[in-house]
Amino acid sequence: MRTSDLRFDVHHRHGVTVAHPVGVLDSTTYPGLWDALMRYAVEQPDGLVVDVERLRLPSAVALRVFTLVAMRVADWPGVPVLLVSADERQRSVIAAAGNASRFVPVHGSVEEAVAAVSPPPSRSRAALKLPQSTLSTRHARYFVRMTCERWHITDMVTDAMIVTTAFVENTLRHTDSRALLRLQLRRGLLTVAVSDDDPRPAVLRERRSGGVAPSGLLLVSGVARTWGCVGTVTGGKTVWAALRPSGRDAQRYA
Repeated sequence: MRTSDLRFDVHHRHGVTVAHPVGVLDSTTYPGLWDALMRYAVEQPDGLVVDVERLRLPSAVALRVFTLVAMRVADWPGVPVLLVSADERQRSVIAAAGNASRFVPVHGSVEEAVAAVSPPPSRSRAALKLPQSTLSTRHARYFVRMTCERWHITDMVTDAMIVTTAFVENTLRHTDSRALLRLQLRRGLLTVAVSDDDPRPAVLRERRSGGVAPSGLLLVSGVARTWGCVGTVTGGKTVWAALRPSGRDAQRYA
């Protein structure tokens, strides 16, 4: 895989994605590295290991991309990010940068990093494929309600259905793609994610004056702890939102 002037060699070990970016990390390649790492994380591996030994670092400032990616994927998909460099001098540069090594562990070998990935926490997952049909929104809402009841998080049903409706309708209205709806419950945090084959990002539009109803994504931003849109390795996109527990659910996970 190539992104701008960076090349990526990627393989998988024991459920962990290992990426080897090759090239120069600077202001021109920074966005491409961000996009690539987010795409790998969205595939929900047990961990994301980035071997930076063949990555030249003219400025340590660019290392913040690893910290930002790690923080972004902490809520969803909940994938730990680890760095690898067999070069002791490069590890010293990373350590001197502060935030990178503070939030993202640095190891001397890929084997060591893969072994350091902790088993993923207990989580519940459910998925539903949806056709390009006017009935898909109704089916998605029913699926969310039944799943929340099965997971005993009924206090989260309303917000989850608001998010699901917005995401699925966005796919139906603005793409010709089918949708994949995924739900995940981890440590009391419910994540709703919808993937489709269209690469155009979901865009939040401000509410217009004159009594026009707010957009679906504006409603999502009002009920979600955080939400985002990221490209997928297949060239499409995933829109996701993480929801806080409330009521009795909040007490159970406190």
